Amino acid sequence: MQEGPHRVGLVVQFPDRTVTTCVTFSEDQISGYEVLRRAGLELNIDVSSGLGTAICSINGVGCTFPVEDCFCQCLGGESCFYWSYWHLRDGQWEYSELGASSYFVRDGDVEGWRWSQGQLNLTADPPPVYTFEELCLPPTPTATPTDTPIPLKVAFTVDEAKIKEGECTHLRWQVEGASTVSLDGEPVDPSGSREVCPAVSTSYRLEISYAAGALERLVSVAVEPRPATPTPTSTPTSTPTRPSTRPTSTPTPGVVIHMPTPTLTPTFTPTSTPTATPTATPTPFIATAPEVTPTSQEVAEARASPPPATPVAAKGIPTRVAIPRVTPAGGEAEGQRPVSRLLAGRPELIRLLAFGLVSAASAIALGAISMFLWRRGADHGGEDGSDRPGGGLS
Repeated sequence: MQEGPHRVGLVVQFPDRTVTTCVTFSEDQISGYEVLRRAGLELNIDVSSGLGTAICSINGVGCTFPVEDCFCQCLGGESCFYWSYWHLRDGQWEYSELGASSYFVRDGDVEGWRWSQGQLNLTADPPPVYTFEELCLPPTPTATPTDTPIPLKVAFTVDEAKIKEGECTHLRWQVEGASTVSLDGEPVDPSGSREVCPAVSTSYRLEISYAAGALERLVSVAVEPRPATPTPTSTPTSTPTRPSTRPTSTPTPGVVIHMPTPTLTPTFTPTSTPTATPTATPTPFIATAPEVTPTSQEVAEARASPPPATPVAAKGIPTRVAIPRVTPAGGEAEGQRPVSRLLAGRPELIRLLAFGLVSAASAIALGAISMFLWRRGADHGGEDGSDRPGGGLS
């Protein structure tokens, strides 16, 4: 064991500067938290979890507990900003698997802290490498922190460079080696993020002041308008189309409904058929001509000596038969109308009646024709005196 005070090197990387120091102690070992505290740095811690001491902020950089969560910038996702804890091994930084109050250091060790982006308790960016000799030689009885300038580093990005109207995105920045940082004229921390929801395409300016001067960084967010206007325009266009098709199909069932109407027409057809049948019935009576016109000689003979009906019949001489003249336009035609109406609905009976009437008319016509022919033969026989009716009596 080395005699005298023991020493531990310390490197603390802030967003804009790096602080290095050498801490002395008389104990064999001290915790990493004691190294920070004895270095004279302003600490904000959280011991409420029961798992040790959590470092929330160093010299005002970080989260303020209990006003806000100790890891206030690690609540929105896996990647976040926090104070990561490191140990120097063989010239390389090694991520600490234990908290600052649970890890103990000895003489000649080097501790490191950095406020940077990473995954909590997994990975992060390490601080710059400083050896124990660079930090703690020559030996000093008291620790005197010294500031070492670092080059300016600026990172200014946006999550989504193109968004649609009404959407939001995040601006993120991390600046090292600057004295002041402003976003669009508003002072901000050297490292942080901000949600923006621009209505139109917008550019954002990050203004940085540092020892050698000032500079600016710009990022732009393009906003694509939503096609909200064409949507309602197309809605009324399709609305009239629907009613226009409905009237087109409406006449189709109308035609089907009215189709049975023509089938009612044959129901009235039998009514007109019987009406035509009795009307044609008198035609045989009109077509027949039973009336016999006597010659002038017969008229003179009839006037001179009208033949007695009884004696002629007694001698066997044919008697002239007077056939009554049929007048179909009289009572018979009028008498058939009620019969037509009565029998209009009985086709079979009508046909039988018509057949009987036609047969009777044919018989009468044949009888009249026979009589006519007989009389014509008698007339010719009378002229030569051989066969004239009544010639034997003159």
